[in-house]
Amino acid sequence: GAIRAGLEHFRIAERFSLLLLLDADSRPRPDYLRTALPQVTDDGVVAVAGRATTAPDAGTRGMGRVLTSYRERTYVCTQYLHKFGQAARATDAVAIVPGFASMYRTDVLDRIDIDAPGLSIEDFNMTFEVHAKRLGRIAFHPACAVAETQDPALFRDYSAQMRRWSLGFWQTVRRHGPRRGLFWASVGVFAVETVVSSLVLTAMVPVLVVAALATMASAMLTGEAATVAATVAAVLPIGPLAAAFLAADAAMTVFECAVTGTRPRGWMLLFPLLRVWDAVLCLRALVAALGRPSSDGRWRSPDRRAALSPVSP
Repeated sequence: GAIRAGLEHFRIAERFSLLLLLDADSRPRPDYLRTALPQVTDDGVVAVAGRATTAPDAGTRGMGRVLTSYRERTYVCTQYLHKFGQAARATDAVAIVPGFASMYRTDVLDRIDIDAPGLSIEDFNMTFEVHAKRLGRIAFHPACAVAETQDPALFRDYSAQMRRWSLGFWQTVRRHGPRRGLFWASVGVFAVETVVSSLVLTAMVPVLVVAALATMASAMLTGEAATVAATVAAVLPIGPLAAAFLAADAAMTVFECAVTGTRPRGWMLLFPLLRVWDAVLCLRALVAALGRPSSDGRWRSPDRRAALSPVSP
């Protein structure tokens, strides 16, 4: 609603050819415009998706450091391994132009239902509108249009943000429904994969607990109880299960460290548990999106932290 009101009040489309959306907790890097503007020299491009990275100078400790480090890994993996391919000219399947630091051509904004009712966030819906109405191509490159954002450092704030983002995605999928085309096929595959992986991740912790207890019981108990425990341990072998659970997570951490030039830290051992929590929040958001009318997008912003160093001009 605020975006729509601003566009109309300041007659943005009449006065400017491009609009940069920027959240209050984000800041473009000094080379943002130098790298982003060349992407809209192609007349077919109607939006440039900004690349998110965690602000390095917003101090965090303890759990806050774990959360922001985990979020940065998520940014790196999704934007380099997923979104970069979606943005290929032959693909044009970028699923979200994030509202935190992205550009739109103003001549298409009046054809986008920016403030559609019943959505908790506008980012996904605006992007889906571009595809649904065939307004043009969405550009993205991980080296361009980079902006830093201050990610939540408290677990409750992180959880609230993840619920909101997940809810916004499922609400948008429900609103637009299945359609023909490469983009919609991509969204469908992603949605199915997200549900399946979330179910698997959510089940992993109790399965690992049962497997560990069965392994210990088979070694400590005797008689029929030991036999039953051994049978369960054979069906749920703790070693292979734990290795499978941790392997993909370790691969993502290695990839992030290679891309960013950082070294692994001890707190990264907690990342698998955060992936499980993300999966739980995702499934809860899916149920909420399917089961009841949605919110109007209002939410409580987390407390912001002071920057530790000034921003370069």
